[in-house]
Amino acid sequence: MISAILAGLVILTVAGEEVLYSLETDSVPDSVWASPDGGSWALVRWSGDSCYILLNGAEYGPYAWVDPPAFSPVGSAWGFSYATGTWGMPVFSMKGRWRLLLKTENYAKKYGPYDEARGPVFSPDGSSWGFSFKLRDSSFVVINGAEYGPYDNAWVPGFSPEGKSWGFRFVRGNKNYFNITGKEYGPYDEVWGPAFSADGWGFRFLRDGKYYSLINGEERGPYDNIGDVPLFPAESQGSSVYIPGKGSYINFRGKEFGPYSYTGNLVVSPHGKSWAARFWREGMWYMLLNGKEYGPYYGLSDAVFPGNGETVFYATTMTETGAFRVLRVTVSKK
Repeated sequence: MISAILAGLVILTVAGEEVLYSLETDSVPDSVWASPDGGSWALVRWSGDSCYILLNGAEYGPYAWVDPPAFSPVGSAWGFSYATGTWGMPVFSMKGRWRLLLKTENYAKKYGPYDEARGPVFSPDGSSWGFSFKLRDSSFVVINGAEYGPYDNAWVPGFSPEGKSWGFRFVRGNKNYFNITGKEYGPYDEVWGPAFSADGWGFRFLRDGKYYSLINGEERGPYDNIGDVPLFPAESQGSSVYIPGKGSYINFRGKEFGPYSYTGNLVVSPHGKSWAARFWREGMWYMLLNGKEYGPYYGLSDAVFPGNGETVFYATTMTETGAFRVLRVTVSKK
C-alpha cells in the first residue's frame, strides 16, 4: 500500500518511512494531496495573510488563495488555480486576480488573469486537460489550449478514458446546453452530466416536464423519474443521482444501491470493468467499490482508476482532520 501521511511537521511515506519534506514552521498544513500513483504530492500552508503551495518540494507563492491541485493519473502533469495578492473576504472579491498554473510533460504555462478560475482537470489517461474561467461577466472553457465561449456560465469539462472525447455544460440565454467534442446540444430546461465510459458518452436533460437522456447522439425517453433515465449504453450503464424526497442512489448495470444522504461522482475504470462511488451515511463517509463498502472515514475524495482498473486510489482521513492518507485498494475480481 502506498500512503502519504502528514505527521507533525514532516511528510512521510509509510513504505520505508521515507522523508519527503520537512517543514520548519509553527503552522501545520491542513491537507496533503497526492497523485493517483503516489509519485507526486502537494500541500498548502498559510503564513499570515498569504498562502503557499508546495509541489514535490518546490514552493509556489505567496498567493491570496490556492484551490486544491489536480494531478494526472501518473502525476507527470499537474495544475492549480490561485488568486494573487493577499487574503480578502469573500474570495469572489478577488476579481481580476485569478490565474492558473499548468505543467505537463511538454510545457509549463500560466493562464490569466481572470475574474475566477476553476480546474484544471485531466482525462483518465492524462493525455488531455481543461479548465473553466470567468472574465467580464462571461464564462469560457479551455481544452488542451483551445478556448470555447463566451457563455453566460460554464463548467469544467469531463473526458473519455483515452482523452479523445470531451464535454462540458454551459448556459446561454437562461437555457442549458452541452458541448460534446465541439458539437453543441440543446437548449434544455435542466441538465445533468456529461459522463463518459469506455464505449461512449451521455447526459440527462429535462424538457417540458419530462426526463430524457442523449447517449452517443441518440435520444432516449421520455421518463417520469430521473432515476429511470439511462446514462450509458447498457453494457456500461451507471449513474449517481439524487431523487427529491427519497435520497441519493447509485445505480450500476441495473443494480441499485442506497438510499444515502449524499453520493459523490460515479467513477468507472477506463475499460468499464470496475466502478466506485463515495457516499455519506450517518455522519461518515464510505467508499462503494464494485458493490463492496469500505470505511467509515471522516473525509473522503472521489476515486481514481489508473491504468486497467485493477487498482483504485482515493484520499481519506481515518481519524482527526489533517491526518490524510492516500489508499490504494486492489480491486476484487469476484
